[in-house]
Amino acid sequence: MPLISIILTVLQEASLLSETLCAIQMQSFADYEVLCVVDARNAEAVKILNQTAQMDNRFAVIQQKELTFSSARGMGFTQTKGEYLLFSGSGDVFAPDFLEQLYGTLTQNDADIALCNYGVRNRAGKPISQQAVHTNWLPSGVTSFCYHDCPDYILRVAEPVLWNRLFKKKFLSRLNETTEGILSVDQRCLSTVSAAAAQKISFIQKDLMQTGAYPRETLADVEASVFKTVGILRELPYSRQIENAITSFPVNHFILTLAREVKDFSSAEAKRFYQMVHDTFNQEDYAAVTATTLRNPHRYREFLTVKKHDYETMYRLIRRRLIISLTTYPKRIHVVVQVLETLFAQTRKADQIILWLAEEQFPEKEKDLPDELVKLAEEERLSIRWCNDLKAHKKYFYAFQEFAENIIVTVDDDLQYSPNTLETLYRSYLLYPDAVSTMRGHLMLISPENEIFPYHMWIQETDACLHMPSMQLFATGGAGTLYPPHLFRKEFLDEEAIMHCCPLADDLWLKAMQVASGVPVVLTSQFEPLRYLPGTQEETLYQLNGRQNQNDVQLAAIMKWMDDKFGNNTFLRNLTNSDRGEIILGLERVSRHIDLERQQGRKKSASLESQLHQAGKHLTLLESEKKQRLH
Repeated sequence: MPLISIILTVLQEASLLSETLCAIQMQSFADYEVLCVVDARNAEAVKILNQTAQMDNRFAVIQQKELTFSSARGMGFTQTKGEYLLFSGSGDVFAPDFLEQLYGTLTQNDADIALCNYGVRNRAGKPISQQAVHTNWLPSGVTSFCYHDCPDYILRVAEPVLWNRLFKKKFLSRLNETTEGILSVDQRCLSTVSAAAAQKISFIQKDLMQTGAYPRETLADVEASVFKTVGILRELPYSRQIENAITSFPVNHFILTLAREVKDFSSAEAKRFYQMVHDTFNQEDYAAVTATTLRNPHRYREFLTVKKHDYETMYRLIRRRLIISLTTYPKRIHVVVQVLETLFAQTRKADQIILWLAEEQFPEKEKDLPDELVKLAEEERLSIRWCNDLKAHKKYFYAFQEFAENIIVTVDDDLQYSPNTLETLYRSYLLYPDAVSTMRGHLMLISPENEIFPYHMWIQETDACLHMPSMQLFATGGAGTLYPPHLFRKEFLDEEAIMHCCPLADDLWLKAMQVASGVPVVLTSQFEPLRYLPGTQEETLYQLNGRQNQNDVQLAAIMKWMDDKFGNNTFLRNLTNSDRGEIILGLERVSRHIDLERQQGRKKSASLESQLHQAGKHLTLLESEKKQRLH
């Protein structure tokens, strides 16, 4: 009797099959049988499998028309003879010691399941390594676990796949009986429920196999799979102990499906699926979902976004074009291409990037520009627009008017931008479409006498207001700021007023626009040091505005202009309007924010120290291995 039964499901093209068969036959652990369950309509695959079975009596062929992965697993299981089971598919490739290592760790730990890291081959055939177990969610040093060790995360500690794991047959048989046919459900459901039900799961942190691709699913398949899984999980005798994990399960899978599988949001299928997810997230069961239960703050904000917006609202939001708008002047015209390259490399692409240039500064227009900049315009990767010289205000002034129906992101001409900058801002916009989203901000402080403290006393580059719409948060445009459409009063698109009040402080004028319209600001991420391009800091607005207190002078002029235009005390009255976002007034609340800043700083330091410690241990291990090889 064989120790291991391999159920090999063959639905894909036969070209992937031979490599899988070869990898199985090359295993160092030879005590196995292979039940090849193949779709009878795949004549070429049937031929290859029959030839293999004739040469190797460990292989048997089972033909069936209109197979699915789920039905093939159930069909193959009834004919298995081994004590342990492996589910595989055409296109899976294994290291020679794959079975040996999984069998060893499973029997040594007397586990129900043993699994390993794996690779998923992309379209180019290159394997991308996947961590099968999130060990950072487990007690330190363990090599096996069950739901007792991580009840809130048991459904996510191990990735919900089957191809990288070996099962104890008795365990699956019992589970199949108690769940009324778990072996005939889809991969997500089987892998998730078995992880929750296992008394022990052992794992190896090595890449021991590769798979060709994830099986394709329709949106309806995902919906049915997720709810089927939740229904089975709620029948487990200890379901209350893993309630957070069960509630988080649909959130994670529905959000990932929306991101990965919904290519045409306007389709009827996408509309039905999105609205179903929105309605689900608004049920009472999901009221207790937090960033902590999801173990992922980004996923939590995506959850809140879908929960907040029904399909029609979300469709209206995502239909808007995303425009990046920036400006420069002659002293930086030769480095702006470096800025643009970082914008072209964004994970979330802009629909258009516009560079506004003053005709007075470039009288010969294109002839005054670097060749690479002109080339980008000729390739239609960049739009160059000519305008009046409004200094730094050029980056938003004309874009707000020409692209009034779109989303505008302003950036500076002296920085390199992280690849996720635009995506971070866009995700914040979806959650807070009626607010300005910024990568960097200061907290404007107000005295008990209701006066704004001088600029140098504001809490600079704060992290304390993270993801909290606030009127007092001051967006600094350099690191990237997103402006939704239809939020600003047209009175502020006044060239004469701009040049009179704040010719050198575009951020202050933009803040005044926000305050007048009651638009709060949201900080999208923790502060990261700005990455200035070499040779761009010899002449900056900060040297005049910040160090010479011109920000205070210009803010006073703006406030006076607003008083004349909209009535006395307009700026302060709107700034402290609690209906428009969180406000931080009084020394006690400011003190709490400063304390929070300090705590976050300590956490960052501790994290860096931990990373350095781990790097040191890794280097020591490498040195030890190097010495052993030399000896």
